[in-house]
Amino acid sequence: MSWCELPTVEVRYENVCVDAKCKVVHGKPLPTLWNSLKSNFSFLSGFKSEEGKISILKDVSGIIKPSRVLETEQLSSVSSTLDLSPHPSIVVLPRDMMKEVTKKEKHAGIVPESDVDTYMKAIAIEGLKRSLQTDYILKILGLDICADTVVGNAMRRGISGGEMITGPTKVLLMDEISTGLDSTTIFQIVSCLQQLVHITECTMLVSLLQPAPETIDLFDDIILMAEGKIIYHGPCSDVLELFEGCGFKCPERKGIADFLQEVISRKDQAQHWYHTDRPYNYVSTDHFIKKFQASSIGQKVDEELLNKSNRCELQKNGISFGMYSLRK
Repeated sequence: MSWCELPTVEVRYENVCVDAKCKVVHGKPLPTLWNSLKSNFSFLSGFKSEEGKISILKDVSGIIKPSRVLETEQLSSVSSTLDLSPHPSIVVLPRDMMKEVTKKEKHAGIVPESDVDTYMKAIAIEGLKRSLQTDYILKILGLDICADTVVGNAMRRGISGGEMITGPTKVLLMDEISTGLDSTTIFQIVSCLQQLVHITECTMLVSLLQPAPETIDLFDDIILMAEGKIIYHGPCSDVLELFEGCGFKCPERKGIADFLQEVISRKDQAQHWYHTDRPYNYVSTDHFIKKFQASSIGQKVDEELLNKSNRCELQKNGISFGMYSLRK
């Protein structure tokens, strides 16, 4: 039996800019009856409101590597939800993927393990009421007893909606998954995601709102952003060193997430200044960025972004090059 390395995905982004248009509101835009009447009157009289532009991302670049968990500071029944969720997150349908995998295995002389081969072929079968991986996830989560329960809405009583990851996903980009959850639950979720990333070597980026210190410790890397720019992108263990070099120190009983948000804030930055022999002066976001770019971690990121020699060779080994995950 011969083996080969499983394919992984490395996500690169270079010189990304994102702008958003918005309406300029003078005064407090509170949803009062008077403000609503003024808005309607302005619309009927043909008065055009002033528009502005907000820069969300300003020329950011970086690399999200596989097998590392990265954190950034900023109509159905249950079984149907689980059944639908794999398809938007995979590049190709299981049946087509199996054909390509089988062809590559024969070409490389690989004999797959019998149990794995049986499972992969079973999840590729079409026309079933529920897929095998959906039943498997339902059992693991103890949701098999409510598999046919209807998801509720404003007019119908039922359970809350949502999606679960049940497909062979290699890239996971998650935004604010901690909303509405207590710290214990989010710790368990991130702990599960950490094991998933390290075992399957997938690529994951998670955005959390003020995570607890024990949750931060589960992440391998961190992206710290402010004013649409990346201040730091690297290992969590080295992020405090950057700010200590600029004169700021995280207190012993202070959570890292809270410290990072405060140290880049003009209002809260001064409390973390620890040079008693020097007067405090506000350190701008651009100064932190220059410090990071001059560091060994920042220079390593720049070098890897410039190295594009092996990209074409790696793309030849892809299973699929389709733009869309599902057919019309």
